[in-house]
Amino acid sequence: MEILYIISIVYLSFGILSFGYILFRIFITGQRQSMSIMNIVWPITGLYLAPIAVILFNKRSNTSHKMSLMDMKIPMHTTMKMSSPKVNLKSTSQSTMHCGSGCTIGDAISEPLMFIFPIAIVQNSLYNKWIIQFIFAFVTGILFQYIAIKQMQPKRSFSKIIVKALKADTLSLIFWQIGMYGGMAIAMSILPKNSMRPTTSIYWFCMQLAMILGFCTAFPINYLLLKKGIKDPM
Repeated sequence: MEILYIISIVYLSFGILSFGYILFRIFITGQRQSMSIMNIVWPITGLYLAPIAVILFNKRSNTSHKMSLMDMKIPMHTTMKMSSPKVNLKSTSQSTMHCGSGCTIGDAISEPLMFIFPIAIVQNSLYNKWIIQFIFAFVTGILFQYIAIKQMQPKRSFSKIIVKALKADTLSLIFWQIGMYGGMAIAMSILPKNSMRPTTSIYWFCMQLAMILGFCTAFPINYLLLKKGIKDPM
């Protein structure tokens, strides 16, 4: 258990440092994303993907910078055929991260609240606790999707954007939470109960791993949603 404690501290530190590094790159060094919501998504992704998120962010930033330089070199009178965003590993990963960030915020907010303000219905059942967490995650996830759609389609009405957001992200959010809850259920069945309290580093380390599992379970459904045109690539 002592080794697991050390590992949890190390990986949590990596997550926090990755979060801070990406924030610094975006808001201090000017590596802002074309989709404004991604300025929030990338740092949150750093909390659980840690160094992997940093590598992906740096790779994307370098690619965007090269594309900007290419645009500057193209003569103004030159016309280019604009192609719609492709559905590939990159766009699917971004779509999954976008979905996961909403879930992550919802879970991160609801967990401490339920611990600080214990409710009888939550304390008596793990499933009731997960239902409340899912509601928080679902609301924040749909909000994130709303912000993205609003930027891409600013003239659309509020109601139409909400409907589109629900169509685009409901399945994605469900599959993310299935993976995350599955991961936490495994951890809770293996590890001692006192180490799986929200006040321990091991609990939040397990939450990081569960979020990675959530990313894996949500990735295929995001690919299908993008491929069928239900969800728009970012």
